[in-house]
Amino acid sequence: MSKKKKNISKKHKARIQQWLNQALHFQSNKDFVSSESLLQQVLSLDEHNAAAYHYLGLIAKEYNGLEAAASLLEKSIQLDDTNAETYYQYAIILSSQHNFERAILMYQQAIHINKKMDAAWLNLAVAYCRNHEPEKVSEALESFFNITHHTKEAYPNIAKLYLDIGALDQGRDFCLRYFATSKPSDDMIWTYINIQQFQCSPKTMLQHIQPYLEQSLNPELMMRIQTYKLIHEWQLDHWEACQKTLEDIQPWNAHIEESSVNHSLQSYHTFIGELLKQRSKNLQDDSSYQQSIYLIGDSHSLSNSNQILSIEQQKYHAVSKLLVGCKAFHLAQQHTNKFKVSFQKIIQSIPNESTIIMMLGEIDCRIGEGFLHALKTKGGDLSQLIEHTASSYISFLSQETQGKNLHIYIYGVPAPKLLLAATQEDMELLKQIISFFNQVLQHHALQAGYKFIDIYNITVHEEGITHGRYHIDDFHLLPKVIEAADILFIDNP
Repeated sequence: MSKKKKNISKKHKARIQQWLNQALHFQSNKDFVSSESLLQQVLSLDEHNAAAYHYLGLIAKEYNGLEAAASLLEKSIQLDDTNAETYYQYAIILSSQHNFERAILMYQQAIHINKKMDAAWLNLAVAYCRNHEPEKVSEALESFFNITHHTKEAYPNIAKLYLDIGALDQGRDFCLRYFATSKPSDDMIWTYINIQQFQCSPKTMLQHIQPYLEQSLNPELMMRIQTYKLIHEWQLDHWEACQKTLEDIQPWNAHIEESSVNHSLQSYHTFIGELLKQRSKNLQDDSSYQQSIYLIGDSHSLSNSNQILSIEQQKYHAVSKLLVGCKAFHLAQQHTNKFKVSFQKIIQSIPNESTIIMMLGEIDCRIGEGFLHALKTKGGDLSQLIEHTASSYISFLSQETQGKNLHIYIYGVPAPKLLLAATQEDMELLKQIISFFNQVLQHHALQAGYKFIDIYNITVHEEGITHGRYHIDDFHLLPKVIEAADILFIDNP
């Protein structure tokens, strides 16, 4: 409830209002020093002025003083609980601090006061997504769209929300409706292509991509689309086309800014370039294979794409089923996400009684992401985190393949290369993580009745570091490693 204020004279009220108006004017012109000075004068006459605390909170936010900003905005709410904007600004800060549960409550309060506050509905949807409540995201977006004058500038973010929660059909349809009436931004195009990536076959993706390659797009977007073209050509065994696409990509790379997405995509250039060298040296006669084996995973699933694999004296034609960026962590999550939805589509597309190799876990075990990143940023018990991830991943796999009578192999994680840019402490932790993750993953795989391909022990050398004989780059392995690895046959683990 609002706190009762002491009586203030009409003269002081007029002066306070004048100062507030001037402070807001200064603030809108980024003159925060002058604005703060006036707001302090307001508080000297009225120490319970909610508006002054509100504007001071916004100034603190501008200077990244998030703790101070949160405290000031909370003070403003205590003095006046009828200002939707204050709740909204407070919620933004809480979200930036990853306090999504409380942020959701603040967005809801802002909306309770002003149901047509479109920015609050949109940010509420984002907070639901970050708080792993995907079913509520669509509800909040529906309310956003019901507001007559909602801003279309937010549409790329909305499309990405649909992608992140795994609402791929909704996301695709939303993008297409927007494209029909407006010129799409680069972000919108990129999100749409990624939605299609999680839904379509490599052949269909090449058809979707081609029109964009004929347009005049910025270098970054062109590099990204060309990279997907390269990946799908490799999956389809169009290896001569791959060579041409690699050449087409090179001019764009000189104009690309550093980012995690760009770095990840550019790593495919080196990787597939090396695979093409292997392909040209080891052309195979594929006339003798009997059936397909499906390799499901991130980039590691590309190594053996369209090759003949001999496993347990059975020859297979390897088919890559790519899940770009997928970790075991993503399939282990309780809530729906784009990776789980895409995985379900892959499993549905695979014939019953087929053989599959699950090739996830390597991204979970890197210096900059996965278990080590979670340990550094969130703390907790590392062994429990690995145990939960591995067990939940295998449990999800069992649930989704039930009734299909699939023959399932679980592919381990190779020993790491010595990364010169990493600290000694991080390398020691990384070696422990990879060793323990393989042990736990093998245990749960065997418990579930699957077979385990022991990539770790065939790649490890002294002190937990790889000998490098099977590595094609810092992360990926040569195609031949999968046949060289020990395949364990344990009936009663």
